[in-house]
Amino acid sequence: MGDPVLQSQSDPGAPGYAFPSTHWTTLLVPLRDHTEGAETALERLFEIYRGPLVAFARRLMRDQAEAEDVAHDFICALLRREDLARTRRENGKFRSFLCAGLRNFVINHVNAKRAQKRGGGHADLPLDELIVPPADPANAEAEFYRRWIQTSVAEVLRGLEAEWAASQKAEEFDDLKEFALSKKGDIPRIELAKKYGVSVNAVDAKISRLRRRFRESLRALIGQTVSRPEDVDEEIRFLMGILST
Repeated sequence: MGDPVLQSQSDPGAPGYAFPSTHWTTLLVPLRDHTEGAETALERLFEIYRGPLVAFARRLMRDQAEAEDVAHDFICALLRREDLARTRRENGKFRSFLCAGLRNFVINHVNAKRAQKRGGGHADLPLDELIVPPADPANAEAEFYRRWIQTSVAEVLRGLEAEWAASQKAEEFDDLKEFALSKKGDIPRIELAKKYGVSVNAVDAKISRLRRRFRESLRALIGQTVSRPEDVDEEIRFLMGILST
């Protein structure tokens, strides 16, 4: 992905802004206070990031079907827990919170299962003795982060596709969407200009608008998962770095 997509500041007041300009602590405060809509918004975040959580659990457990069930149980448990609503800003990034929480959840689940089979009374095993060889917790965590940003990008593109479709421009979005992620799309700009009967400059303007909307939407979505709005750029740089490795 080209850096210009990630560097410029977004405008939350722009027309059609796809996601709320907020971060996860301002989402959890209304949850704590039982404000209408907060729990629904939190459930939406879990819906978006369920895939990375399931993939992470699968890297840590031998039984892949069981791993999916454990990830689902973890999400359900978090949505029920009162201490989630009491989480403080100092707890940091939402992805780190989920990653550490799921690791502990997997450890507790597997150890409890072992204890049940053996009749209890055995010592708990560390995570590195529970995971599937030759995986290791560090690699599993890196894969979790990689899937996290991939999921974020895919969610943003789905939102933008819906915007273009609502404006009867679904085909145009399909032609231009690769430019949202890079300066070079799959179709040359000259060909696009001929297809739509416009100048290359007009195509460039369309691409610029799409990249701006992509940038705004990605920043807003990531903004829901960090502790402070000013942390968004650093978080995106970190995740993009993971994606490029």
